[in-house]
Parts: sequence; C-alpha cells; structure tokens
Amino acid sequence: MSDADRSAVVAELTRAQRVAVVMHVLPDGDTTGSALGLAAVLRSRGRTVSVLGPDPVLPPYQFLPGAAAVASGPLSPIRTPEADVVVTVDCGHPDRCFGLGGLRQLAPRVVNIDHHRSNPLFGDVNWVEPSRAAVGEMLVDLSDAAGWPVSVDAALCLYVSLVSDTEGLRFGSHDSRELETAARLVRVGLDPDRIARQLWENQTWPRARLTGWMWSHVEHDVAGRVVWVRVSAGVQRDLGAHPEDAEGLINGLRALEGVQLALFFREEESGAVKVSIRSRPPFSAGALAERLGGGGHEHAAGIVLGPGLDEAVRSVLALVKQECGETINWTDLSV
Repeated sequence: MSDADRSAVVAELTRAQRVAVVMHVLPDGDTTGSALGLAAVLRSRGRTVSVLGPDPVLPPYQFLPGAAAVASGPLSPIRTPEADVVVTVDCGHPDRCFGLGGLRQLAPRVVNIDHHRSNPLFGDVNWVEPSRAAVGEMLVDLSDAAGWPVSVDAALCLYVSLVSDTEGLRFGSHDSRELETAARLVRVGLDPDRIARQLWENQTWPRARLTGWMWSHVEHDVAGRVVWVRVSAGVQRDLGAHPEDAEGLINGLRALEGVQLALFFREEESGAVKVSIRSRPPFSAGALAERLGGGGHEHAAGIVLGPGLDEAVRSVLALVKQECGETINWTDLSV
C-alpha cells in the first residue's frame, strides 16, 4: 500500500454525495463494524449513506449504531438510493459481496478497502493492506487523512471491527499499532468491558450445543499438530444451529495445546462445504486456502468446496500431507 491508495479513496469519498457501503456474506465483526463505522463518519460529513449486504447483521453485532437500518438479501428486492460510489469493506473477493456485476448495479464506481492478501483488486480504486489487523483500523487512518472526526458511534463500530478480528487484541499483528488505535477509540468515550460482554458473553443456546458437539467429535493426527472437525447439515439441524452459530468455533481448536493447523468443515444445506482454516507457524492457512482456490490471511483463511463432506475432508487432508511431506505421522485418512 502507498499513501496514494488511501488518498485515492479519500478523493472518491470527498466527491461522492451518495455512498453505498457493502458487507460480505455471513458478516463478521470486521465487515459489520467497518461498514457501520464508515457510514457514521460519512453521515457526519453530510453524505447520504446506505449499508447493505447479502446476509443480515448477526446477533452479536446488532447492538451497533445503524445495525437496524442495514438492508440485506438479494440485490433485486433491496431498495437503496442510487449511489455515486459503492465501497466494499473487508471483502476479499467480489463474489462474497454481490459480485462485481451486482456492485456495478449499485454505483458506477467501486472502492475496495480490504486487508486480505488474496484480494484480486477488483475495484476502480483499491486500498488493500494485508499487514493490517482489521479494516476498522484502516478506516481510522482514512478519517485522519481526510480530516474527518470520529464520533462516539463511529468509534464504537470501528473498535468492534478491530477487537473482533484480533480476538480481543490477541492476534493479528506484531507491533503496537492496533493497541494504540484501540486506546484512541476508547478515549472517544467507549466502555470496553460492556463491549467485551456483548461480543463474547452473549452466546446462543444453539451455539452452545454445537460447541459441545464439536469438542466430542474432534479428530487429529497422531502428533496432535493437525486437528479437524466435520459438521454435517443434519447435525446442525438436529442441534437447531444456524450458520452463524459456527462462526469462530475454529479458534477454540487452534487453542488446543500443540496444535499448529485447525480445520473446521461445515456442510451447508446446499451440500457445499465451508472450510475454515487457522494456523500457527510453520503452517500457513492463507497458502493452503489459495492452493484450494480460496483465500484469506496468513493464519486465518477459508474456502467453499463442492458437495461431499467426507470427500472434502479427505482432499484437504491429503493436500496438507503433501505440503508437509512425511513430517506428520498421519492416522488412516479413510472415512
């Protein structure tokens, strides 16, 4: 990234009077907080802003200012004012946020703000910084560069973006930038304790049931360095769990002693298999996802594979074994 990329985004948003901000599918804290935070900043500058995405705001983030007004679903039924520019936030690929054709329906200009290393730079203007922990952190820099103040509402949203994508400021970077940004946002007038309770101590019963099921069905290689869980669509139905109830569960697998690669295979009702990947050195979740046609960050990535849960497990584990040679003492991969 150069300062020119950020300056180009500032120029686009300074010219625009009507802005559409788009979140990705199954919106996590980064895309939700970034979208709502950017919207709050732009509205304070007199802009007309709409926030939309393929899926509704998830329960942990519905307390954020502006969440109730987010439009979700297929583009055709969504009624949003015609925009001068559409901004995608935390969207590593346009297919995760309506597709490039859909974005063009919303506005003639596309601005892509992201931190995924696999981002294909699909916007007319692209500001992509893989070294940044969260897009919310980038938007604080954007506000500074533009001379736009950050209100309490905007600070709350951007703080949630930052702490959710770093798992409470535990992961995501090797310097002090994130801590300094978080402290600055807190000084605007936030209550970190209340925010933490809302994000991490407000678990649904279906998620609790799915968590318990996960821990009793963990599989692993002999050395315990690689662990995985496969969750069928039938299991999710039996537990009353929705896709959002599985979000983030993989982080618990990576936290197991000695684990360096964690895989979470979740079968969707369509038969497709969503694979979440988390890693520690020497494994690279991002490199593995890219080999499979997906993408993400160095140690947090994912991919959606075709139908066949057990086949997805076999193919991914075979690739892991190929990448690692014989350094892993594998168990029988038959299912």
